[in-house]
Amino acid sequence: MSDKVDFGAAKNAISKQFHQFSGKLGHFADRAFDQDWIEAENRPGKAEGGFCASMPLAKESRIFLTYRDTYQDLITLAHELGHAYHNFILHDEPALAQQKGTSVAETASTFMENLVLDAVIEQTADQNERLAMLEMKIRDGLKYVVSVPNMFRFERKFYNQRTDGMISAEQIKTMIAEVENDIYGGLVEELALHKWMFIGHFYDAEKAFYNIPYTIGYLFSNGVYEQAKQQPEGFPERYDALLRDSGKMTVEQLGKQYLGADITQVAFWRDAQKSLCSAIEEYLELTEKSWQGIE
Repeated sequence: MSDKVDFGAAKNAISKQFHQFSGKLGHFADRAFDQDWIEAENRPGKAEGGFCASMPLAKESRIFLTYRDTYQDLITLAHELGHAYHNFILHDEPALAQQKGTSVAETASTFMENLVLDAVIEQTADQNERLAMLEMKIRDGLKYVVSVPNMFRFERKFYNQRTDGMISAEQIKTMIAEVENDIYGGLVEELALHKWMFIGHFYDAEKAFYNIPYTIGYLFSNGVYEQAKQQPEGFPERYDALLRDSGKMTVEQLGKQYLGADITQVAFWRDAQKSLCSAIEEYLELTEKSWQGIE
């Protein structure tokens, strides 16, 4: 396997994995590619990242990303197609029922990431490339289970102090330093003390605690993914029904109705981290073997 993956190869890989999960999902992806719903050109001045826009009247979506022939781009493309599929399922629902909260908005996108990335890892024979794929999975996972919850601690501290009056920039920087040092214990040499100024999820005055729903969404989606692996029979139909009701039900209701899970209990959230924990364990085993080989 090469360390580069062009757009055509990404299209084939995604289509294959989506079709293996369900014909409906696979045909949807084929339609998105064939009808040019995806603007992926890598050109000067174009920003990185990806974005999916729903077009409910046309019952379509449009995906914008800068595709630079990397495996991270492949996973980003699968992620955005997950959003588009979620939109596709909801487009037949009443307008208000198409509005989904952040905690469930990442359900399909993270699911599709797992679907494609796990297949790439499984098909990778070269140890170094397998390590790179595992690192990608681990890095993204730790962002949601470590970094984002830590930023929630900062936000909570900020709002608690804000009830006593105005807060200076120096005080905010001190708060960030405290929570970052609590979690990283000095491992990070230079802390990003000004992130409250340049990350919109912090300074958007209309959306307090904007970050933490992404962690909930990531873990909920991973819980869904674990069930897909453990109970594959009839799961695609249940999955579509879950997405269809994501604008009508709470996360707790969706879990009970379609997963038979009580997500108010710790057990669900532990299961949701199994995939990440397995990736970390395999990464440590492979790196240990690599060091032994060098010695």
